[in-house]
Amino acid sequence: MAEYIPERLLSTGAVAEILSLSKRQVSRMRSAGLICPSILVGVGTVRWRRSDIEKWISWDCPTLKVWLQLCNLQREKRGKDAVH
Repeated sequence: MAEYIPERLLSTGAVAEILSLSKRQVSRMRSAGLICPSILVGVGTVRWRRSDIEKWISWDCPTLKVWLQLCNLQREKRGKDAVH
C-alpha cells in the first residue's frame, strides 16, 4: 500500500512570498478572480495547494475562469486517455 503524504497548504503570506507580492495584493487577486482557487480552512482562513500555485505559474498565471477551463480540459483528456 502506498503511503499517503498530505499536500502542503500555503498561507496568503507564503503565496505572496513565492510571487514576490504583498499579502494584500494576493488577497485582492483572490477577490478579483486573478489567481487559482483557494481553500477555506476555517473562519477567514484561506490556504492554497502548493501544487495549484506551481501549476498556475507554469500555465502563465491565468485568471480563475481560464484556470477552471484548463483544469476541465485536462480532466477530459485524462478520461479519454484512460479509455484508450
